[in-house]
Amino acid sequence: MMKRLRKIILGISAAVLCAALLPTSAWAHSARPAANVGSLSTGIRTILDLLPTSIPPSPSVKLETYPIQMNIGDTSVLEYTIEHASDSRSTVTSSDSSVVRVNGDGTLTAVSEDTATITVSGSGAEASFDVTVRAVPVSSITISQLPERLQLGQTAQAEATVSPQNATDPTVEWKSSDPATAQISQEGTVTAVRPGEVTITCRAASGVEAKVSLTVYEVLPEEIRTDVDQLRLLIGTSQAVTIEILPEYANNKNYTVTMEDEEIAAWLEGNTVEARKDGSTELVIETENQVTKRIPVSVYHIPVRTVTIDDSAQEYVYPMFMEHAVDQDGALRLSVRLLPEDATYPEVEWESSNPEVISVSGGTMEIRGTGDVVLTAVSHDGTKDSIRLKVVSRGKVNGAVGFASVAVMGILFLLVLIAGKRLQAAKKEMNHGSSDS
Repeated sequence: MMKRLRKIILGISAAVLCAALLPTSAWAHSARPAANVGSLSTGIRTILDLLPTSIPPSPSVKLETYPIQMNIGDTSVLEYTIEHASDSRSTVTSSDSSVVRVNGDGTLTAVSEDTATITVSGSGAEASFDVTVRAVPVSSITISQLPERLQLGQTAQAEATVSPQNATDPTVEWKSSDPATAQISQEGTVTAVRPGEVTITCRAASGVEAKVSLTVYEVLPEEIRTDVDQLRLLIGTSQAVTIEILPEYANNKNYTVTMEDEEIAAWLEGNTVEARKDGSTELVIETENQVTKRIPVSVYHIPVRTVTIDDSAQEYVYPMFMEHAVDQDGALRLSVRLLPEDATYPEVEWESSNPEVISVSGGTMEIRGTGDVVLTAVSHDGTKDSIRLKVVSRGKVNGAVGFASVAVMGILFLLVLIAGKRLQAAKKEMNHGSSDS
């Protein structure tokens, strides 16, 4: 259409030019002036009839809202219209998408520092503009959530707030002036390592930094608390002791436990005191900063009050003639009974008054000869009981007993005989008296 329009305009221009160049006389003296003028007029009218009544304007791109400067990370709206568009299609392109990226929804995003040209095209028309992208540096840092004092062994979480909020690179780096006193991770976690003072620094990539002071302190033990303040234990028993170091938040709660006399009582694993021997001692608990607690420990035993020798199982010989006679070839079957029955030391030691008759060795009694002997059972506490025995040789005793038996029988016979004669004499006297009367 545009080509045709240009041809028409060129034709009209040529006709008007020719008419203007003809002299007036040519128009006046022509043999057929009327006819020539009429033909020219007709031609001009024909040409004018071919012209459109109005010429349409060309399409153009009108930029309405567009950025010329952006910060890295920003996204901006692009608004435009295509005037006198022949169709509805349009495109937006960037000369460098690594600087300014055109998004699918037609918005623009600043990617990196530089300048990029944005071009809007449609219906054969286009318009361009330049966008300069710049970085936004961190101008200040504020450190928060970090206390001025931090206890040894504890942690704290520091937080950094950078300004402006739209800073291109808001990342920060943490640093401790003395990591041996306090350490800090790149996430801002502070750990107190030893008592002292440090400076915590937070630095941005732009070089801006903020500093805070931190004091690491230690809480020392002040008191030792136990569930008992004294101990009285029976020999052979044990008791656990609960130990608590105060205050609860003290840093170093390490302590040592010693028993002054381990022959009387001992400190065992599991915080247990074991009673071993009669007596008194002390349990000493001490922290590394010399806080001390002493617990008196008394150890006792249940004494034996009575000792009774039991010979009910012992076999005696010739009980009619002898008391507590034991055959030399026989066995000793003596036992003891102690009271109270729960006495701590239920053992006894045997003593012999005549080791040549009965000897005692290692708690074992052995018959070694004949004769009289006294055996004594002695308890740990000194209470005792004794028994007198006669050790005899059964063969020799048998002969003596046989002779004695015969003698006794003879004596008994004579006594019976004498008694019989006396009885007869008495009867005779009685009969004689009756006849006299």
